[in-house]
Amino acid sequence: MKNFFLSFIVSLVIFSCNSKQKSFDFQGHRGAMGLSPENTIPSFTRALDEGVTTVEFDVVISKDSLVVVSHEPWFRSTICLKPDGSKILPEEEQNYIIFQLPYDEIALFDCGSLQNPRFPEQENFALSKPLMRDAILAMDKHAIETGRTLPFFNIETKSLPQGDNTHHPEPSIFMQLVYDELADLDVLDRVIIQSFDPRTLQYLRELDSNIPQAYLMYEPVDVQLGIEQLGYIPEIFSPYFRNINPDIVAHAHSKGMLVIPWTVNEIEDMERLVTYGVDGLISDYPNRFNKLSIVR
Repeated sequence: MKNFFLSFIVSLVIFSCNSKQKSFDFQGHRGAMGLSPENTIPSFTRALDEGVTTVEFDVVISKDSLVVVSHEPWFRSTICLKPDGSKILPEEEQNYIIFQLPYDEIALFDCGSLQNPRFPEQENFALSKPLMRDAILAMDKHAIETGRTLPFFNIETKSLPQGDNTHHPEPSIFMQLVYDELADLDVLDRVIIQSFDPRTLQYLRELDSNIPQAYLMYEPVDVQLGIEQLGYIPEIFSPYFRNINPDIVAHAHSKGMLVIPWTVNEIEDMERLVTYGVDGLISDYPNRFNKLSIVR
């Protein structure tokens, strides 16, 4: 009876979270990148504390085929330190490619102590790049402990054709590793997969067509071009916010896609985009969502 009651409660939480996803989607970019070191567990839990619907983060693959949370497939010199605490020079970055290192070595790098020069409000302390598994488990644990609904996860696969087999595995292997991990965690019903690289999305569509996809575009922002590049209509169109207008939003909606632009940090830009009819926002500063006069 106790196990049945627990399962019932968890089902209610998931139902509540799924219902919320149908409304405006507030997404924390790399967690709360403007407030805490990007793509780290403290950044993710901070985003949850700010009330996001969805936590956005990036993944790469280690030498031992583990899914690691990281924006680049290497250690970026502006935010990471070597295991001995020394700085990584910009010209050294390609000496530290994550796909060429096992995770036990990856975990020795400090990617939290250096303040990102773009984000003066960021609180910094020593942190390693987490495994996706550990990050998701930590977020769900934090949500339950703080009485919040379980979050959604918008996961970007970081791949490019020129990086195949050097900076990451081939798209099918990359996506399969991510998918298997998410399936094992039983969170596929709370996942969006996004990418600039159509290949990982195309493989996922064949693997599991039930997973919502977001196609990322920078410039030019062209709804029809995005559909042609993919070969089908994704659930979400996700352009750089400065490159869209009401006509682009309306065109995407006419094709049955939601529009969730990135990365929107200023209140006036957020409010303007909401008047365009967007369905969500991705921001480095999820604390600023609470200041919106239009949505909340």
